[in-house]
Parts: sequence; C-alpha cells; structure tokens
Amino acid sequence: MQEKLDVLITASADRTIKLWEPSNVKTNPCFQTIVGHEGSILDMVYIEKVNQLITSSTDRTMRIWVIDQSRQLLYYPWFVINQRIQDFTSINLTQDMDVWINCIAVQDEEKLFVHAGDSEGSILTFKASDDWRQKCEFSLGDDKKRGLHKFGLLQILDLTKKESCQFTIGYD
Repeated sequence: MQEKLDVLITASADRTIKLWEPSNVKTNPCFQTIVGHEGSILDMVYIEKVNQLITSSTDRTMRIWVIDQSRQLLYYPWFVINQRIQDFTSINLTQDMDVWINCIAVQDEEKLFVHAGDSEGSILTFKASDDWRQKCEFSLGDDKKRGLHKFGLLQILDLTKKESCQFTIGYD
C-alpha cells in the first residue's frame, strides 16, 4: 500500500499549475509544472475519488488532468491532460466568447457532478460518465441555472449531501 504523500498544488495567473513537496526545503520543492491553459487559471479542484484535477481559465476552457499511469513508479504523481471542455455556453446553440468558468464545486455522491459558475452569473452542471470509476469524463448536462448573479460567480458552496442546497457568492 502506498503511503499518502504531502503534495501542495497551486495554480496561477501565469497559466501554470505547480505541484510542490512542502517538506523539501533544501532543494527545489516544485516537482512538476503543468502547462496547457492559454489564460490565467481562475480555480481548481482535486477529486480524490478519481485522482483528477480540474482547472478553469480565462481561455474559456476547463481542463481535467489525470495521473499518468505509465509513470506509476515515480515517487510523486505526474498529471497529464485527460479532457478539455470548451464551448460550454453552447447549451442553447449560441456561443458567447466572453464567458468563462470562474469557480468549480464537486458533488460526489453515487454519481459525480461538477458545478461550474461562470462569468455571467450562471451555474453549469457537468456530469461524469456512467463508468466514472473506471474512466471518468464529463459532459455538460441540461441543468443550467441562469442569471443567479449579475456580474459572475465567485464561489459555489455545495451542501447537496447534507442540506440539499447550494450557496453562491457573486461579484454583485
């Protein structure tokens, strides 16, 4: 059984995600720099159940990163891109190029969902594939809560397990 590693994951306006070993102060504690976004990274969430990292950016994409199974012999996890979600505003066959995902929340019960708050103040729900325990990919669901806030969402607090509700914080 592999012991749990202490890894710190950061994302930045410089378009990178960095993985750090906080206990390593003598040498460079950064062991991976992930590049791929073309804009500032606004939010990220790690889903421990499926070992995936989800990031959102001003490049109007969400990216799902997975641990590269071919590098399992390494001491640290090594993340690679698994899925790129874009054009999420095309739910009504219209595409708004000025909308991006500001914040992400995960709902992991029997099914796995990602709730994404966008810069228009709406929440989009992405659901995981039915076989998400083997290969987890997300697709946009029909549930879009439009216009919750005037100037975009800043944070989503998902209390679905306990209270069956969501709280949101917006720029307004």
